[in-house]
Amino acid sequence: MHIRSLGMVYIFAAMTLAGWASAREDQPKKQTDEDINKLLVGKWIIDEGDGEKEPKIKGSVTYKKDNKVELEATLDFGKDSLKIFLEGTWKVKDGVIIATVTKTSHPELIKEGHVSKDKLISVTDKELKYKDEMGKEKLHKRMKD
Repeated sequence: MHIRSLGMVYIFAAMTLAGWASAREDQPKKQTDEDINKLLVGKWIIDEGDGEKEPKIKGSVTYKKDNKVELEATLDFGKDSLKIFLEGTWKVKDGVIIATVTKTSHPELIKEGHVSKDKLISVTDKELKYKDEMGKEKLHKRMKD
């Protein structure tokens, strides 16, 4: 009986290790900058902030194939709101989305030449997740055509 129990333990251990090894093989591969570039192109919905502690931001950001980027959004500060438009360039380097502002509707808020660096968490054909320079996680959904 003791040998039978010991055999069951060995079988269970072997199955567990085999399952663990196959699960490790199925881990998604890290996205390359080229993969990110392809998936990033398109229009993404911006909907963030609570409107109390921080402004409510609603709008869109469009990453174009020619490495141009456009942002159009409304910032709501309680009773006040402000429409903002930005144009710029973008690139991906080592999993970081680097955007440089070339034109702004409100230079007092965001100056031309401003560079942002956002660390990509993941991008799919439906969702874009990243951490901004302040370490805050952001999520944008792709806008359907």
